[in-house]
Amino acid sequence: MISTKEQQLTVDKERLFRMEELFFSTTDSKGVITFANEVFTRISGYTEKELIGQPHNIIRHPDMPRAVFFLLWDYIKKGEPMAAYVKNKAKDGSHYWVMALVFPHREGYLSIRLKPGSDLFKEVKKIYKKTLTYERDQSSLHGSKKGMMAAVDYLQERLKEVGFESYDRFMWIALENEMRNRELELRKKNYTRKNSNGAVPPYLLSFENHLVKLFDHLKSLKDLHAKLIEHAGYILQLSRSIRMLSLNAQVGSSRLDDGEGDSLSAVAGQMGEQSMGGERMLAELQKHVTVLSRLLNKVNFDIITAKLQVEMSTIFMNEIHEKGSNAYLSDIPVPEVVDLLKEAYAPRLSLIADEVGQIPSSLRELRSRVYEIERFLYVLRFIHSAGKIEVARLEDATSFANTFQELIREVNTADGKLKELSGYIEENQRMNPVFLESERVLSIARNGVHVNGSA
Repeated sequence: MISTKEQQLTVDKERLFRMEELFFSTTDSKGVITFANEVFTRISGYTEKELIGQPHNIIRHPDMPRAVFFLLWDYIKKGEPMAAYVKNKAKDGSHYWVMALVFPHREGYLSIRLKPGSDLFKEVKKIYKKTLTYERDQSSLHGSKKGMMAAVDYLQERLKEVGFESYDRFMWIALENEMRNRELELRKKNYTRKNSNGAVPPYLLSFENHLVKLFDHLKSLKDLHAKLIEHAGYILQLSRSIRMLSLNAQVGSSRLDDGEGDSLSAVAGQMGEQSMGGERMLAELQKHVTVLSRLLNKVNFDIITAKLQVEMSTIFMNEIHEKGSNAYLSDIPVPEVVDLLKEAYAPRLSLIADEVGQIPSSLRELRSRVYEIERFLYVLRFIHSAGKIEVARLEDATSFANTFQELIREVNTADGKLKELSGYIEENQRMNPVFLESERVLSIARNGVHVNGSA
């Protein structure tokens, strides 16, 4: 039994938590700890016997705003995973920071933790400190619950100030930043995890290898996603601008003296016809951009999450191999804990296989749509040239000259943006072999994976 004095004790000292380490725990639906792996017990300073059966808030640090835990429970009670920076308190009162990813699981929850160290983490520590002060002030004025709820809004406002429109956006960016920072630090140290012979099934090592490749390509995918979002809005605006220029030209030509405006009217009519066809092409391109953008956003999240889950599984299997299955005091049998980890990553691997399998064909389709728009712009350039010739023949055609100048500006801007988008598409198409091989390997998860190494 943990004494009240031990629970309240805090000292200004940080526990050793190495960057290469990950740890996890499982709880029941009420947050009572049902399993804790070796790294968790070492860092927390508690024995396994002291942790099992205790509420997870046994390690809660008083420096943590309660608003963060309100958000955590709000997500996982709805069946959604949640990521958060958390400052924990060890048995001796010292502290350790984690980036925690929590999943609803069977009759409870699974939480995997890694050591944070990114620039964003440094900013979040400042935000937490401000949020805690605000929460305490509001609680003293309005009561504990109202103070906490006010702090939830306050926290989200502070996150918006640093560029995150929602907590969803913040937590997945934060998780990726910490995963990428971890990879960078481990590479600087030339760290390579050593797997005990026979500890980890070959299929799991294969999964991990392909997730590492996909994770390495993630930045390129994110850049493409950002460019797609940027271009989607512009593409729609382009079609509307050309339609408006066409209408202006047609109206202007109708005001000229009989016969003088006929040729310009014909040119304006061509602009109108092309703008309608172009608008359809641009709408289709925008539609495809939106679909591919959603796919890339989803696969980004799934790759990051699965990479963490699979690495945690391999680390735990090595731990079991070294300690032996009988070394754990938990009421949950060790093979069942391994199954819990597998049940977390296996469905996600299957999802990733489906998602990355769609990317090559989606990029081809998008490139084809871009070619269509490039041909459309070529026709508009021809119309511009014809319009300039007709304008030069007329004495009073200043407004038409301005219209055709605006047309060529729109065309040139669109051409530049399409070339930029084409470059990003081609860059990502070079990753197609990785996507296709990963789809083949990860699709094994569709048929189920087994702890004994068969698939």
